[in-house]
Amino acid sequence: MLFLKRYCFDIVNRIAEYQAIRNNVYTKKAVHCDSGKFDFSDTHISDVFTSPPYVGLVDYHEQHRYAYELLDLEDNSNLEIGSKKNGSSKRAISDYKRSMTAVFDNVASYMPSKEKVIIIVHDKF
Repeated sequence: MLFLKRYCFDIVNRIAEYQAIRNNVYTKKAVHCDSGKFDFSDTHISDVFTSPPYVGLVDYHEQHRYAYELLDLEDNSNLEIGSKKNGSSKRAISDYKRSMTAVFDNVASYMPSKEKVIIIVHDKF
């Protein structure tokens, strides 16, 4: 019982801390698109924090199919970068690098010069 009380107090404290720093998400906009080609001129892009897909590891559209169906989003699996179904051959790696470069170039072209891009990578390639 002592653990449960301590755990509940910890949760309440974490929620209070988060409430003090969170942003108003209702002023934000999610875009379901090809980020390598999308025209972001009507958006304000500040810092970008991303963990990009890994070459030949996961088919993200399949892994999250339930979300696409729940949100009634168009299936863009043909645009998925680094999908498992494309493997991890030299060609797949080359395509991955080209596609990721296109995404970063496109997004960066709409960002003010002092904004930052943080990329989390843990990939064997």
